[in-house]
Amino acid sequence: MAPETAIAAAAAEYELGLEHAAKGDLSSAVRSFKVALNLDPDATQARYDLARTLATMGRLDEAVATFEDLIAQVPLFAAAHYECAVVCGQLGRADKALEEYTRAVAVDQQNPYANHHLGWALVERGRAEDGLVHLRRAAALEPTWPQAFSALGAALGRARRWEEAAENHRRAIELEPDEVVHHHNLGEALCELGDHEGARRSFERAVALAPTDPKPRLWLAQAYQDLDRPEDAKE
Repeated sequence: MAPETAIAAAAAEYELGLEHAAKGDLSSAVRSFKVALNLDPDATQARYDLARTLATMGRLDEAVATFEDLIAQVPLFAAAHYECAVVCGQLGRADKALEEYTRAVAVDQQNPYANHHLGWALVERGRAEDGLVHLRRAAALEPTWPQAFSALGAALGRARRWEEAAENHRRAIELEPDEVVHHHNLGEALCELGDHEGARRSFERAVALAPTDPKPRLWLAQAYQDLDRPEDAKE
């Protein structure tokens, strides 16, 4: 453990790093955080903020290495596992990201964002039922977060559970009515359910929100075909 004078100096340098970061001077923030850690290697918050700042700067490999040092120092630091996973995902290190999301949830089961990312990672691996457990938990923990319901709806769609998928896409729309993706996803679910009129309305709303996006326009044309209105599909 560092002497008290070094600990005090490290704390002052850490605060200086926070001031640099608040001003947008991230390079100076990194230098101050590193000085703090040289003075007091046990300054976990300085190490955490160093890793986060490196990630913000795009220095992703350094950020992961710093998060790993922190996790070795404090294995039950849930936020470190979670943010390490996010950066690993940005680096394309899917296995490492899944590992860290799993650890983040093991440490803190009440983190909706870790559950959300873990759930989707499991769905992507073909483990739909395991993934749905975490996606449902994320939506329950953060009931005003539209992305939680959008992802849950998408996962249910992959499992071909279209009624539940549509229900969750409707909830996402309630929370974020002007997001084109939610309307498009609801339209797809309704199409699968044979509700072509409902699908038409959803795709029309998606087109109105994003008139230059070709995807909802193509699906809208198909909905018109399904309704035996091919003349409208040409508009």
